[in-house]
Amino acid sequence: MYQTIVLGLGFLLIIGGGYLIKSIDKEGVILKSLSKDQKVEIFSLTADDISGTFLCNETSGCENEYAVTFSPSGDVQLMAVYKDGIETLIEKGIWRFETGGLISISLTDSQTKHYDIPHSFLIQSVSTSTLAKISYDVTTYPDMHKPVFIRQGE
Repeated sequence: MYQTIVLGLGFLLIIGGGYLIKSIDKEGVILKSLSKDQKVEIFSLTADDISGTFLCNETSGCENEYAVTFSPSGDVQLMAVYKDGIETLIEKGIWRFETGGLISISLTDSQTKHYDIPHSFLIQSVSTSTLAKISYDVTTYPDMHKPVFIRQGE
């Protein structure tokens, strides 16, 4: 009798879980990730691989020239060189790797003030040479248009 109840509950949990996944996952991302035909991608970059300076300019989606510098310790600086040629430290903060090899940046200070709410970036396409598919607040950075940052000095 207990075996029947346990099997029945297990069956209900499996059906309920499948229904829950289908109702939450409208685009099929979870189901695709559970498919055995999918390749497992192992993210192997380290902080040392990313440390250095990456530039974005008019040819890569930024009206003004931006330089983001990553340190292996997790510090980050974002600088802008405006069209008039004046170089100004814009913001500094921290960066870290997120699940799946994404990079998040949290900028907390500028030259003149501390931000109560950090300015954030999420970089979805990360390699040792380029940073792309970047999510950010377009009202804070209106001169960036689908920016791609390219490593400098190599």
